[in-house]
Amino acid sequence: MSTAITREYTPGFYEGDRPKVVTSRFEYEDSHTIERFEATGGYAGLKAALAMGPEAMSGEVKQEHASISTSQKQFNEQLDSLNRNLAELNTAYAEQVKGSNDHLQGTSGVYKGLNEMITNLQSSVEETQKYKSEIVKLSESLSELNNVYGNMLTAMSIRKK
Repeated sequence: MSTAITREYTPGFYEGDRPKVVTSRFEYEDSHTIERFEATGGYAGLKAALAMGPEAMSGEVKQEHASISTSQKQFNEQLDSLNRNLAELNTAYAEQVKGSNDHLQGTSGVYKGLNEMITNLQSSVEETQKYKSEIVKLSESLSELNNVYGNMLTAMSIRKK
């Protein structure tokens, strides 16, 4: 539980987890008094309304209604403009996502091709190693055959003498 702290110049204003009341009169030490409220224009609107006659009050209400209607129209126009802008942003975002997906698919195809190339190169290396070992065996066999053939020629040349 938090402890409320009251400030001298703002009685009723508490720090902590309580809501902070906002008023234009907080700058005054006696902002909590009715005298300060009235001195800073409190009840001025009520006094003016009570001083008006019924027709003047009706005219004031109609004028305020017209002002509110105008403000409402302007708000609706701004809201429509905002909706259009959001729709355009959404369209641009959708196109960007589509472009990103297309790029991703293209990149995926490139990586697939690279993987195939690497697999083929590895297979080629294995085949080259097999070929090399077979060439070594063939060379050894040819060397042995040359020795046998050389021995046969030597043996034949000794008999002729």
